[in-house]
Amino acid sequence: MSNKESFHIHGNDLCLSTLNYIDSIVSERQLNFNSFRILDNETIIFMADAVAGSFLMLATPSGVVKILAEMPNKDVKKNIENIRQVDVFLINKDIYFLSSAWATSAAIHKITWNKIINVVNNIPVTIDDIEFITNGNSFYVIQSGKYQGYIIANHHKYRSGGGAYDIYILISSLGKEIKEIGLEKQSVNNFL
Repeated sequence: MSNKESFHIHGNDLCLSTLNYIDSIVSERQLNFNSFRILDNETIIFMADAVAGSFLMLATPSGVVKILAEMPNKDVKKNIENIRQVDVFLINKDIYFLSSAWATSAAIHKITWNKIINVVNNIPVTIDDIEFITNGNSFYVIQSGKYQGYIIANHHKYRSGGGAYDIYILISSLGKEIKEIGLEKQSVNNFL
């Protein structure tokens, strides 16, 4: 394990030291690290906030690359602002993230790994590279089992007679609502 110019994994913990390259870049750029996902022993995808906005970043021992910055758009499904929460489907490395959308719900978007690789090769992500999946205020990508690659999203819904509620929903990777899981986090645990 090394703490110079890289990060390392110790058990299930991500270890960053004061000498760490990623940590120093984040500090140097005055970024606030707010959500991350470990892709493998050498790669992390993370969300960061700064005065200039929010960003999706890729970190490896050789450096940190900005994958995506905010892209305001009048179409709420294409509006990329206030980027937060990141998760990855580890088998194909599709990257999912939340961004601001409606008053009561965020939007869940996806970028394929090929688009991430393009950025590393100096080809920027465009709004057309980002796929809107569904609305949701939090989400989880299922990594194995019958629903591998599906998403559990927390949706804000309205009752026909009035009132609103939040419920966990199983969503396909294409954004199709499959079934309601339940109102409580425990129902998600039971489902998994």
